[in-house]
Amino acid sequence: MPSILTNLELETDPNVSYPPINDFLAKLDKGEPRRGWIEKFLRPLTSLGVRTLDDIEIISPECLIVFHRLCPLMVMDFFVHIINYLDEASNLAHQSSRL
Repeated sequence: MPSILTNLELETDPNVSYPPINDFLAKLDKGEPRRGWIEKFLRPLTSLGVRTLDDIEIISPECLIVFHRLCPLMVMDFFVHIINYLDEASNLAHQSSRL
């Protein structure tokens, strides 16, 4: 099954302290309560060794789709949220280091 996230490369910033994955999912649930982020993603992510958001580098979207049978569109949306968060966190860290 082809994926639009095949060449996804996540980069974390060593200057950033990332939240636990359950806190990140809770934030997504708060913003989009009908999506069920915690219910759908917490168990698969923790079973794959993801404890904090920066651990997300160790998994691929495909493993969530294939091995945990998660909806490809939900997985894609999840990774879009992650990419946005990583960008924002990195930008904030660089801005505060300039001050």
